[in-house]
Amino acid sequence: MDIEEYDFLYNDDGELMLVMDGFMDKPENPRLTLGDNQAVLIRSDKMPSLRLTGVPDDVWEKLESVPQILVCEMDDDGTPAQIYDAPVKKIFNA
Repeated sequence: MDIEEYDFLYNDDGELMLVMDGFMDKPENPRLTLGDNQAVLIRSDKMPSLRLTGVPDDVWEKLESVPQILVCEMDDDGTPAQIYDAPVKKIFNA
């Protein structure tokens, strides 16, 4: 599933954070995979992967250098519904 509406921000601690609309299910073993110009958030093995389209180059460079990212899922009224860390896994084809 493609996700086009999201944002990358830095929180008060300087951590890169992904902000997006939330989902009903709680994340289980979430992770962000990077591979060949594609970033994919996997919330759980029970849910389709979420492909982030149009990640800016400066954010992509930062994603390649961090071990994890903070994810903030917002509910319908703009309140944080779920906040969790997602390890960043780099999977590049040679």
